[in-house]
Amino acid sequence: MYPIKYTFDIVKELKQIPKQQQAVILKKVTLLAENPRPVQAIKLQPKSEELYRIRIGNYRVVYQILDKCLIVTIIQIDHRKQIYK
Repeated sequence: MYPIKYTFDIVKELKQIPKQQQAVILKKVTLLAENPRPVQAIKLQPKSEELYRIRIGNYRVVYQILDKCLIVTIIQIDHRKQIYK
């Protein structure tokens, strides 16, 4: 079981998302504690970092897996049009 850690900016990002979507996103994020590499997760570049992305409707969650410490850190949550800028 991997504990989920959030960066400081995640709270601000979540407040900008509609409440109904917030609930769905948080539910999917909590599932990452059991399986940090679900089938729908896509590994991002560069390959040296353990950065992954999951899609939740029109929103994307970018997170990092630290296998040595057994921690999943949520780095960014944003709309699909804004996440990669």
